[in-house]
Amino acid sequence: MYRACFFCIRMGLPLLLTAFLIYGASSPASAQQQSEAPKISVSYQNADIRAVLQDIADQAGQTIEISKALNGRVSLNLTNASLDQALTQAMKGFKNFRAITMGNKISVLPIASQSSQNEKMKKLGNTDVYRSMESIGVTKP
Repeated sequence: MYRACFFCIRMGLPLLLTAFLIYGASSPASAQQQSEAPKISVSYQNADIRAVLQDIADQAGQTIEISKALNGRVSLNLTNASLDQALTQAMKGFKNFRAITMGNKISVLPIASQSSQNEKMKKLGNTDVYRSMESIGVTKP
């Protein structure tokens, strides 16, 4: 009897772990987390870019820091867009500025000040920030 239990434990445990890894990886909780990414819907005609960016940040549950140098007007109509899509579309006419998302904060900076921001991040040694910045086309200093 001891030998049969040992065999069941020895063979059953790996099977149980394998089943858990296969079926546990696609659990409803992980699918729910993926679908919880905020979707942005805005409709603006000739609106202040700062107000549009603030609305996008509010809908995404993010805080935003906007350079005082950013001024202008924008027309934008988005439905169920991701945060990255919304920021890209809003900033399309402002080529000298970039919106950078770091954690739960969005920074909208002139391209010239990004180099100083990069230096700060380099000193911190935060490689995740570099990866986020590279994904939007900003290279490491």
